[in-house]
Amino acid sequence: MITKSNISAVKGMRNIFPPDSYKKQEIINQCQTIAQQFGYLPWELPILERTELFKKTLGDDSDVVGKEMYSFVDIGGEDVCLRPEGTAGAIRAGLEHGLFYNLNQRVSYHGSMFRREKPQKGRFRQFTQFGFEYLGASSPLADIEMILITKNLLAELKIIDSVVLEINSIGTSKQRAEYCNYLKRWEASNVIEFSPEQRRTFENNPLRILDTKDALIKSKILNLPTMVDFLLQDQINNFSYIKNILSEKGITFIHNPLLVRGLDYYNDFVFEWKLLNENKSQNSIIAGGRYDSLPSVLGGSQNYAIGCAVGVDRILDYFDITTTSKITFYFIPLDQLSLVCLDIEVEKLRRIFKDTIFVIDHSLKGLKTQIRNSESYNPCVYIIMGDKERLDGKIMIKSSNDNSALYPINEYVNQIERIIKNGRS
Repeated sequence: MITKSNISAVKGMRNIFPPDSYKKQEIINQCQTIAQQFGYLPWELPILERTELFKKTLGDDSDVVGKEMYSFVDIGGEDVCLRPEGTAGAIRAGLEHGLFYNLNQRVSYHGSMFRREKPQKGRFRQFTQFGFEYLGASSPLADIEMILITKNLLAELKIIDSVVLEINSIGTSKQRAEYCNYLKRWEASNVIEFSPEQRRTFENNPLRILDTKDALIKSKILNLPTMVDFLLQDQINNFSYIKNILSEKGITFIHNPLLVRGLDYYNDFVFEWKLLNENKSQNSIIAGGRYDSLPSVLGGSQNYAIGCAVGVDRILDYFDITTTSKITFYFIPLDQLSLVCLDIEVEKLRRIFKDTIFVIDHSLKGLKTQIRNSESYNPCVYIIMGDKERLDGKIMIKSSNDNSALYPINEYVNQIERIIKNGRS
């Protein structure tokens, strides 16, 4: 009898089961492969950080710090939080251990992030990101490398034709402050009907209104000067150089002058890979850019840095990722002595065929029940032994399409090997 538990998952958190859990692991595996190819060293970072870290890097008045962080004072009186993003923690770790001193560092990491946002498709309160961070490189070719990494990843996942690359240059914090003042003066002289939430966002950070989904407000800002109009000539030249290199490499992009990043530590070059034909606020699956001043905010020396985050869960939600399936053999013993015998055989096979899945059913139920038990594993082959087979010194190998044959117990391994080589029964 199946009974429903009285305790459910916390709102905005979710459980992921096969086949989605396999697909999610495939996305992470592809990220790790790309990171290794480009020389990004794997770091493992804590989920729990000091709240002060994100107040310094994101700002007290940001939506993340003000409304979305899971922060609390622990039993020792320390103000801590579940990390809402990964970059600040990576920079904190590098500075704490002296890993950035006079060195270029390429770093990768992945894991859960937490933000208390309104749950919807493509947005959960616990979500997985894979991060790439490149510290110490001032050349715009480092910016290009970040684009190449993400392009290669999307190609390996076979979703490159379903996304579009958008880029922009958002200048320095000083230039953005000048542009924000311009936007505030413009808003004061125009009748803009903001909702209470839009009003709060505009007052805290006017730039965030640039990527609004509100059609009426969007129509009013389309003809305004953009952030690019506030850049210095060398910044314009740098951005033009990046665009030229992308074109030379055959990478299609759109210059979106309204593209901004949600976190205030970004400067100059920013980018997003977005879903094609999806006019939704959760249509970005990879996003990143430069954050040259972030190390100094955390007490380090002025450094050059660029990074990005891959939205693993968002890719999982919007695409049917193909997984590299392994052959699964499911062992069905029909009596206690056969269970002991097959248990020994399974251990032997696991030592011989290390990249193959061997599962044994310990329930000693009937054949049909054990076959039902196997459904979540999607086996291609059943290995069956009952009293008769055991006494005859044989094992039955039964394919998922019901073809079956008996093999002597000292010879059946050869048939297992043939199945594995052929990839089928």
